[in-house]
Amino acid sequence: MDCRYRFSSKCYGFMYNSENKFCIPCGGISAYKSTPDESEGYFYFIDNDCESYVDFKQYNYIRYSEYQVQQDYDTARKTCRCVDSQLMVADTYERWASYKFFQKTNNEYWLGMDDIATEGTYVWSDGRIVATEWMNLAFSKTKPFGDGDCIYRVPNTDSADDTDCSRNLSYICEQPQYVKCGLFLITP
Repeated sequence: MDCRYRFSSKCYGFMYNSENKFCIPCGGISAYKSTPDESEGYFYFIDNDCESYVDFKQYNYIRYSEYQVQQDYDTARKTCRCVDSQLMVADTYERWASYKFFQKTNNEYWLGMDDIATEGTYVWSDGRIVATEWMNLAFSKTKPFGDGDCIYRVPNTDSADDTDCSRNLSYICEQPQYVKCGLFLITP
């Protein structure tokens, strides 16, 4: 495909329409912009330098993107996956402190932690079981005894609580430090 070589050093992707053979250069991937529709062609994503996800910033070795738009837990989780990331995991004291830094508003933020699969067994969005020590730290003031399966950070505090996963809250996506590079086809 000639488009890849023509635009690889100048943009983060291109649209290719196989009917008319048009190549159109594009910018980076953003959760705030809709993907092209099928009639326009297919979007190919070139990630040569792993900086193509334009919403993400670096902070203390974490590439993150803060979304003020409020969504339910499942939609927030899917949005993060769409941009090759996950809901933020705050599994150490340092990451918990970083999470507090990201909260610049009084909004409630989803944490990448839930007990959806098994009541009372909390797992991080990366699939690891949450350590008991962390549970004692995060829930020192409010134990997660409610009906909810999804965890959020309580604004202006150092604690978390559980709530119904259908609530609409803000969220933070984080990218692992090993973001894949290469050519990807994003289908509408």
